[in-house]
Amino acid sequence: MNREYESLICLCLTGETIEENQEYLRRYRNCIDLVELRLDLLSDSELDRLRGNPGRLGEMLTGVQRLVTCRRLADGGAWSGDERERCRVLGDVLDGPPDWIDLEDDLSDELEIAARERGVGIVRSIHCLDSPPADVPGILDRLSRGGALAKLAVAVSGTDDVRRLVESVAQRAPGTHIVLGMGEYGLMTRLLARRIGSAWTYTSAHGAVQAAPGQVDPRTLVERYGFRRIGPDTALFGVVGDPIAHSRSPEYHNARFQRDNLDAVYLPFRVDDLRPFMSIAHTLPLHGMSVTVPHKSAAAKLADHTDDAVRETGACNTLIREHDSYLGTNTDVPGFLQPLTPYLDAVDGATIVGAGGAARAIAYALVTRGMDVLIVNRTVSRAEALASDMNRAAERIASTQAGVRPGRARAGAIPNSRSDIAGFGSLIVQTTSCGMEPNDECDPIPEYRFDGSEVVYDIVYTPATTTLLERAERAGCRVISGALMFEQQAAVQYDLFRRAYWSFRRSRDNGTRSYDGVRRDIGRAPWSRQSEG
Repeated sequence: MNREYESLICLCLTGETIEENQEYLRRYRNCIDLVELRLDLLSDSELDRLRGNPGRLGEMLTGVQRLVTCRRLADGGAWSGDERERCRVLGDVLDGPPDWIDLEDDLSDELEIAARERGVGIVRSIHCLDSPPADVPGILDRLSRGGALAKLAVAVSGTDDVRRLVESVAQRAPGTHIVLGMGEYGLMTRLLARRIGSAWTYTSAHGAVQAAPGQVDPRTLVERYGFRRIGPDTALFGVVGDPIAHSRSPEYHNARFQRDNLDAVYLPFRVDDLRPFMSIAHTLPLHGMSVTVPHKSAAAKLADHTDDAVRETGACNTLIREHDSYLGTNTDVPGFLQPLTPYLDAVDGATIVGAGGAARAIAYALVTRGMDVLIVNRTVSRAEALASDMNRAAERIASTQAGVRPGRARAGAIPNSRSDIAGFGSLIVQTTSCGMEPNDECDPIPEYRFDGSEVVYDIVYTPATTTLLERAERAGCRVISGALMFEQQAAVQYDLFRRAYWSFRRSRDNGTRSYDGVRRDIGRAPWSRQSEG
């Protein structure tokens, strides 16, 4: 879905006065291409002033294209007055004149005719505040009548809604439409406007009234997410999870892409269901993904090829595109072990708190290095299933690698006292989301009392020092922050992304579609032996 089209950035002006909106324009002028003046959000007195002197529109909002909108309550706006009066408001400001006017699909053609007579561009729009419509292509065709720019804004409640939007415009000519999903799940449609052919994307000023759910400010769009750098051949990467707002991965990987001068961008994707997102990944396409909570187990099942670390743990935190397939590996294993190295001689057993995807990688890392582990979880059956899987992995390793003595795993409930984890307390590893922002006061084992001899490792990295680590440090324990694990696993991950990028570039330049080099790179990784999955 490469798009030879440069999508614009539109700043929604949501202030009550023209002067307030001018300040928003001054703040972001170097980041934007056009502004949308929301007439429905102006104060009554300011709207009357503008109607009496529509030329103020051009005099006060200079240097950018100007779009005017007066949105009804039913369409997510603030206009609650008479519909005929709303049409008169729109007609009055046409003498500005603006560059564009947004007219809902059900408005008569009179305003459109008047706008065209003044050389004003037409946006015909529909806002679906409940769910995506069934026939998106048909709606866009109808909205495009007479050469209008078709706009469809849809409230999306999950990833499958976004998939339907993205796939519906895959074959449509770029620049003839604006399609966006409102809300956090729909953020990808705003960040990737160019890839889905949208004429522009909408933003709101930081601290101002947000014109629609899910908008970000223009500077964040440009500087953090590299919107201007996303061209038709830009390699796309991203992090997939739910929640995702806390992730430092976009900051880390985008900084490294820019430092290495690669035509690549890394974006956050909030995803509630990985299966429909994999369809989006193929459509865009995405060349690599970091996978985080709660999708690591699903990624292990959906990857087309996996290595032994993924097969044994059932958890995958990295997907790399090869041809039309995705290879799965797990960089949590080396990322977890490296910060622990100075303490390994003092550790004779480990308690792992949690039984999710990260816990699987960590249990595998410890068991395959000969350490006995206790896996505790509030739902004991999940801990028992993980312990059983790890013991089977240990048996396979012992039978195939001479001289290797893997550790053993057992399961239990979240401990309430030291006696619950006797023999496993020298290392305590916290793998749940408890303690992660915004729930940073959460303590996953509040009843447990440290005696100061433990090494306590919390893989949460926002905040860098969690409530659990603070408590352990006060008791005299040695502590390891998840920030160290994040940096180590991200470094390994970035190396795979960089190799995938160059394989993609070589295949494109040579007119081939072979990514075999990426598969060899994963297969040679020191923590991973490649296999089919």
